[in-house]
Amino acid sequence: MFLRRFQRRKNGKDHVYWALVESYRTARGSRQRIVSYLGELQESEQSGWAQLSRKLNGQPTSQRTFFDPPAAEDACDDELVLVHLKGIRLERLRDFGDVWLALGLWRMLGVDRLLQDHIREGREEIPWSVVAAILVIARFCEPSSELHIETTWYRNTALTDLLGVAPEKVHTDRLYAGLDELLPHKESIEKHLIEQNWSQVEEGVEVKLVASPDGEERYIVARSAERREKEKAMHERFIGRMENGLKKLQAAMKSGRLKDETLAHRRLGRLQGQNSRAAKAFDVTIERLPKPVDKAHLRIHWTRNKAWTDWATLSEGCYLLRSNLTHMDAATLWKHYIQLTEAEWAFRITKDELVLRPIWHHKEDRVKAHILVCFLAYVLWKTLAGWMHKSGLGDAPRSVLNELTKIKSGDVVLPAQNADGSSPRVIRLRCVTEPDAEQKLLLHRLGLTLPKRLRSTVDATQM
Repeated sequence: MFLRRFQRRKNGKDHVYWALVESYRTARGSRQRIVSYLGELQESEQSGWAQLSRKLNGQPTSQRTFFDPPAAEDACDDELVLVHLKGIRLERLRDFGDVWLALGLWRMLGVDRLLQDHIREGREEIPWSVVAAILVIARFCEPSSELHIETTWYRNTALTDLLGVAPEKVHTDRLYAGLDELLPHKESIEKHLIEQNWSQVEEGVEVKLVASPDGEERYIVARSAERREKEKAMHERFIGRMENGLKKLQAAMKSGRLKDETLAHRRLGRLQGQNSRAAKAFDVTIERLPKPVDKAHLRIHWTRNKAWTDWATLSEGCYLLRSNLTHMDAATLWKHYIQLTEAEWAFRITKDELVLRPIWHHKEDRVKAHILVCFLAYVLWKTLAGWMHKSGLGDAPRSVLNELTKIKSGDVVLPAQNADGSSPRVIRLRCVTEPDAEQKLLLHRLGLTLPKRLRSTVDATQM
């Protein structure tokens, strides 16, 4: 085994990363594979890993490599360790990708700093701003009860490393108290979020204001280019289905399989019902022949309805809004309408994606605090959706979360001892699993870089 150096430039600064690489032979010759990513190493760590790789290869310690420190440090025998290869294992797998992303969104919105400034410090062991983060991230990643957070969810995630809060410190009493501490700051949180740099996108939308005859209401005619293309494609699809269905009816009549006029009208009605968007696109007549022509007893004839076609072309992508607010212009009224639809959709998202379940809290304020947590999780959800949209990834956060949930953290356990066989120990590296090709592409499009390790090499309990 040996150490391989990787260099990357980020934010104008060069960063050097290292990996432990193993050489092995195949039928096609020598190959190499990465055993473990080590991340950035300090000089003492570099020395230890270089000596470890030499020991694994059975090389004498005096052999120098490009990774060795000055010769004076080679005399530090206490840095030499022997690793028992058969005992190397992976332990403590935890969900990492989704909670890491959620925590990043939480901090990006600055809610953590806001709560730190507004919630007065007391005798609490865990800051209430951290408890609030746990509640919101849990609602974002895996909506569940406070009891489920305590017994299952939190201890199966890497938040204990990211937040520095041990699993035994996250229990229902603390979570309920966190709800109580969070609610009084509802207005401050709302004001803070309003002051974020949100933008209203109106590209491709045209609006026109039309007053009602009595002047008490207004109608807003809106036309969307994107919606027009969508409705045009839908019309063409249903028209194609109608034509294919009419041709099948015609073939059945010509072959003599369809002779009953009543049955023919029923089949036509069923065809029109299945393609309701284009049912009036054709004028269809079915008639009985005075006398059979070959095997045909019925005849069907259809033509395109020009009036329907002209109206479809004119109305595609258009919709009508009605309002009793007569003092606003068309663009402002349209914005209000969009805000209302987004509020309705937020409620559906909260119930569906974030599971706003029936609330069994016994206190009214607890119910309000629970809804506030759901709202904050929804803010994270919409922030991620906007981020994805700008990155060309659509706007379905659930797909991103499902992929990132597959990224885990775990402990690479190395049973080791000193070169003279003394001081047996266990070296643990808390690492993040390598993302697959699809996950790498997803992270690249979002501009994210996963950490390689959560903790430095540490000596754990004696063997």
